[in-house]
Amino acid sequence: MPFACGFRRTAAGVGVALALALPAAADKAVFPEAVTVGGRGMLLRGPGPIRWKGLLRVCDVALYLPDGTTGSEALADVPRRLAFHYHVSIRAAELAEAAEHHLAENVPAAELARLRPRVDELHRLYRDVKKGDGFWLTYVPGRGTELALNGNPLGVVEGADFAAAYFRIWLGERPVSESLRKSLLGPPGGQP
Repeated sequence: MPFACGFRRTAAGVGVALALALPAAADKAVFPEAVTVGGRGMLLRGPGPIRWKGLLRVCDVALYLPDGTTGSEALADVPRRLAFHYHVSIRAAELAEAAEHHLAENVPAAELARLRPRVDELHRLYRDVKKGDGFWLTYVPGRGTELALNGNPLGVVEGADFAAAYFRIWLGERPVSESLRKSLLGPPGGQP
């Protein structure tokens, strides 16, 4: 089964990755308390880790929402950003594979089929990540969902419907991690 941030390895690969990444993986990413997106300020709603088999900290994730936006409104047509900080290297194909798995868990098949061209468009934007890299997945109403690597925009996919479906990977009813979802949607400034 794919790993929450897109990490999939054989048993031998996991051992090597664990040996190489464990010391660095113990470090927690520090996310800013606020960001500005499209001229609008957003506050850190909550950060949280994604771990592989409860051991290896693969990445830290942070959710940003406009001030006053509740957790129940996180998938509404409001600006939002998920910031990912990686503690291990992951190939783009693994990120897309994991996303496909979790989209299928959270989005009805007919809706996913309708969104397929835009899902594929976003997955073509993924790039390999290495330890220390960060993706931003940012939705701005009327503009779309932008994917950026280390602050450099890679492209934008249109549609509030697409954004709501794609963000369900982390915030939906069957997220990559229930504890991550609770951390992300927790009180502002909440710790993982």
